Amino acid sequence: MKKKTLKNKLIIAALALILAVIFPTISSAASDNSQPNLIINPSVEKSGNTYYNVYPAWNRPTGWNVEYDSTNLKKSNQSYFYYPTPGHNGQRSITVRVFSYENPENTAGGWYFDEVNIDPSKQYVFSDYYRSNATSYITADFRLENGEYITTEIGTVDASKRWKKFETIITPPAGAMSLTVIHHLESRGFLTTDDYYLGERDAPPPPPPPPSNNLILNPSLESGTALPNNWNQGNWGINNTVFTYPDAGHTGKGAGINISSYADGDAKWYFDDISVIPGEEYTFSDFYKSTTATRVTARYTMTDGTFLYL
Repeated sequence: MKKKTLKNKLIIAALALILAVIFPTISSAASDNSQPNLIINPSVEKSGNTYYNVYPAWNRPTGWNVEYDSTNLKKSNQSYFYYPTPGHNGQRSITVRVFSYENPENTAGGWYFDEVNIDPSKQYVFSDYYRSNATSYITADFRLENGEYITTEIGTVDASKRWKKFETIITPPAGAMSLTVIHHLESRGFLTTDDYYLGERDAPPPPPPPPSNNLILNPSLESGTALPNNWNQGNWGINNTVFTYPDAGHTGKGAGINISSYADGDAKWYFDDISVIPGEEYTFSDFYKSTTATRVTARYTMTDGTFLYL
């Protein structure tokens, strides 16, 4: 894969060894994102090929490659790549150690996974676990439809003796077809990484409903058995009235009144009294259906205990 900011080889040592300092893990490798991991061999547990085109030979995990830079034998970034090294959750991780760094315009060294196909209309979650004795940098390399590459820095993390998680959201540019991410050094030091994740970003959850300012308890009459909770029924005068609950409602349950004979009086459902502030305005609404004209009455309880009907 052709790179712009990351160039050619200088020196790679294939040392299948264990780094002298081992630090304990502190958290799980799993990303909170629920989508499948697009990276092949994300925990680098599966060993790949051994290369003999440089001396000495070096190993890599399946689906992984290295990037490094050199200018000439006298002024160079001497980067050594180690695999396997002790893992975060599993047995293996990948490490780059930079012993000499004299060309700050280029990357000293880092590992990257094989490109994965992406949809430029979607966002992606990337994460890995790392520990290092130097500041490290994370860049995303996008391959476009025309074959060109765009490299974007997506993070910078400080040195950490213990395993630490890096996570970010990646928004591909228009026309991006594939993607890889390089976690690398730009100074002398070592960087060990493991437990990579790249997946489509979960759809954001729907926004929470606006806070309710309904003062009526059980306003949709859903709660209750023989009678809806916090509701009452009443009638007066000469009439033959049957109250029904639950009845078919606008949504869910409703309450009904059936008057089969009528001379005078009324019949009604009403909710428990609520406290109000004199002088404040209140909005009331309900849904109804009826075969005859109906009335809506407001009953106020006054400070002296009497009632006012409007």
